[in-house]
Amino acid sequence: MNEIIPILRRCKLFCELEDSVIAEQILPAGNILRYPEKTTLILGQDTVDWFAVLLLGRVQISQIHPDGRRNLMGILRPPAVIAADLICTRTRRSPYDAIAATDVRLLRFPMNWLFERKLNPDIQMSVYRQLMTLVSHDNMRRYYRIAILSQKGLRSRILTYLTMQAERLCCSSFTIPFNREELADYLCVNRSALSHELKRMEREGILRTRKNLFVLCQDGEREG
Repeated sequence: MNEIIPILRRCKLFCELEDSVIAEQILPAGNILRYPEKTTLILGQDTVDWFAVLLLGRVQISQIHPDGRRNLMGILRPPAVIAADLICTRTRRSPYDAIAATDVRLLRFPMNWLFERKLNPDIQMSVYRQLMTLVSHDNMRRYYRIAILSQKGLRSRILTYLTMQAERLCCSSFTIPFNREELADYLCVNRSALSHELKRMEREGILRTRKNLFVLCQDGEREG
């Protein structure tokens, strides 16, 4: 159990708390759960009454359309919080699926533990403050994704996404959290078309790429 405390200390929800508080008041309130790859943790339209800290593995957040198409919204890695946005809504009904992309381990908490004043008031206020920050960051990520998907051309979507990453990291060389298939799903484009366009952009000297490492060489024209 002691190896979990540093992970929780890095989790935004508990980052203001001392290790002793995490060990004595936070850790005992959760249950450690393990799920194999491809397990559906949250199904679209589920009503969710829990939240969890991801301790190990990756979780894909996706929307599955009636025709079977998948719209990848993001990928969570430790120490991300799962379902923080859902428990703050009136219905707590999920608009997305959360699926284990690898074997995962979670520390899951009942929602009532957070909202029924079972914590010291100062600790609870700290967690509430960080929860508000988490939800705000989720909203900003959705805004950025809308800005990407509003671009009409494939090249425009690619460059908008990569430029956002470079600006966020203040560096023209960076890694992204997606493989090619995941990036295609995130941008809502065909994987083959994405690979072809990236190769063409490399030939034109706009970028260099190796797997999920990208280097922006110059400002390319944003046209599809």
